[in-house]
Amino acid sequence: MVIRVVPGSLQAYGTRAGSQFNDIGQSLQALVTTVVEVDYFGPNADTLKTHCGALAVEFSAELIHRLAAIVDVISQTTSGISRALGEMQPVVIPFEAVPPAVNVGGAFRDDGTREVRANVGALGELPGQVTAAFGAIEAILDEHLSALSATNWDGNAKTQAVAAVSSYTAGAKALCAQYNGEIVGYLNDQIQSLASADA
Repeated sequence: MVIRVVPGSLQAYGTRAGSQFNDIGQSLQALVTTVVEVDYFGPNADTLKTHCGALAVEFSAELIHRLAAIVDVISQTTSGISRALGEMQPVVIPFEAVPPAVNVGGAFRDDGTREVRANVGALGELPGQVTAAFGAIEAILDEHLSALSATNWDGNAKTQAVAAVSSYTAGAKALCAQYNGEIVGYLNDQIQSLASADA
């Protein structure tokens, strides 16, 4: 067996991974913002936005935990290779684990009218927007795993790192499916309730 590493390939991977993980952070914030800023106001709207926002934050915390585990795997693995071979620095993925901020903004609009309002068209688009946001996160996770697999690096350490990251990636994608189902299901129930009331 030959242990072989091209340091520049690993460093380029680390830089790209940091960008990908930060893109996920932006996607998480966009997911929360999309839900809490929909054109829907009143007590029931406040309940929906608060509940869906809380689910999105819960999902974010669990996802960030898995991303941090990936960062640790890469750091530990490449540190060991660095010590064994020299001539390279461990890969440090620049990733800030910051959960998204949620600002529901109150049950009513800021114009003082206390208008109860539901833009049914905007609400109807929301499940698809949520699913697209989760899909974008899954796509980034897949791209990251592919980038790690494609690094110019041979040896058991890489095999083990790819296996560990594959496991964390599968877990993260399962979370996407779980929380997408919960949020979209809750939204669809409210949309159906509104449609029935206005039939």
